[in-house]
Amino acid sequence: MEFEARENELDSLVNVLVDKITSNTIVILSGDVGAGKTTLIKAICRSLGVTENISSPTFGLVHSYQSKLGEIFHSDWYRIESAEELYEAGIEEGLDAGIWFIEWPELGKEILAGRDYIHIKISGTDERRRYIMD
Repeated sequence: MEFEARENELDSLVNVLVDKITSNTIVILSGDVGAGKTTLIKAICRSLGVTENISSPTFGLVHSYQSKLGEIFHSDWYRIESAEELYEAGIEEGLDAGIWFIEWPELGKEILAGRDYIHIKISGTDERRRYIMD
């Protein structure tokens, strides 16, 4: 699927993506800094009934939230230096339960090897338009 999302079309994109998410789904998001990865995750979480404040886990590695489909884990691997940090934090085992949104997955790709996931690539063409591909 390729989707051109303009600023006012975020809800349409979220509806398409939410239909693909179950209580045990991994969604990885790639894109440049500022491409909209966290913004998209926030919108999906809201659509799944999360009422808590949703923020980027860049410094905390993982944030968790309760949704109507169960627990959601939001992880940002931008600051990790090796996959070993993810193993030490128990991420590998954690991926077996709940919904996971992972930003910057390239830095820990060996932990994702052999797992099914939805890969969303976001590329910005300007301030108001993004291309979304999976």
